[in-house]
Amino acid sequence: LAKLVLHNPYMASHTVLAHPGQIITLLKNCEVGKLDLFCAACPAAVMRDALPKLLRHVEQAKLLSVLVPLLNNVEMHAPLAAMLRRVDALRLAEILNGALLGRLDVVMRCPGETVVDILCAVKDARICALLPPVNQAPEKLLDFVSHCASAEKAAAIVNFIEPEAIVWLFYSTSPARLAELLGHFDAAEFRENGCFIRFLGHLQGERRLTNNVVGPFLSLVPPAVVAQMVREVPAEQLLKVLCNVGPRGVARILENTNVDLIIRMWTGRLESLVVNGAAPLSALQRDVRAAAAIKNVSDGIQQALSSYRRLVAVGA
Repeated sequence: LAKLVLHNPYMASHTVLAHPGQIITLLKNCEVGKLDLFCAACPAAVMRDALPKLLRHVEQAKLLSVLVPLLNNVEMHAPLAAMLRRVDALRLAEILNGALLGRLDVVMRCPGETVVDILCAVKDARICALLPPVNQAPEKLLDFVSHCASAEKAAAIVNFIEPEAIVWLFYSTSPARLAELLGHFDAAEFRENGCFIRFLGHLQGERRLTNNVVGPFLSLVPPAVVAQMVREVPAEQLLKVLCNVGPRGVARILENTNVDLIIRMWTGRLESLVVNGAAPLSALQRDVRAAAAIKNVSDGIQQALSSYRRLVAVGA
């Protein structure tokens, strides 16, 4: 222990010793050799600044149940050091205080620094919104983050959507598929009034809708098609059709009918006709030959409409 303090003199600084109970808990329960390895992996300037803040703001019970296991696991050293380098210590303290035993280390197995990137992009007031996914669905969150190409888009979901809806989505569709879906939307569509955020907003407080309708819809329909529907069909109208026809029925319609034509119909003025007519159309498409015929006809109609629009544009 004396050697550890000799190598890392900030361990005995007055700002650290101002919290005797916490530093004693840390040193008493950490394996000295592994703590020494972590200190070697994390720049002294970072530790000098972060350690007193963590000792002051992390509850003693959480030091013991959350932080100590991370320090005693060599595989966690690199991601934890990255967090300390880039994430404000007060943010990290809030996460440590809210995390349950054995949850945070699951998420921190994500390769690279995607987890840190997300932590940096989440608003201060929304850090607590990260905790339900961490505590209730750590493996699902790991799967999502590992496949997520944009930390900013993932952080936007945390910033604007209640965490319970995120957890419901993780359990009702593949987190990897959800991460893939994000790639089909532009950054502007993740603003507070963006179409994807507005669509997810309808899931808040709607567990049955999320689990029984939207989650299966995301699982059955290719992400590129889902993105096109969310972008071009008002969320209320899309959800109304989904509830009326069911996710499998809508998936069958989108598979066997020209998607652009369906969007034209579902965004038209004949709202009640479209909603009520979608179910019979889906039922008809259970027959393979009928489905193929409908697909050919709908492709032809959409092609004719597109040609007509081009002619009108040229004439104008």
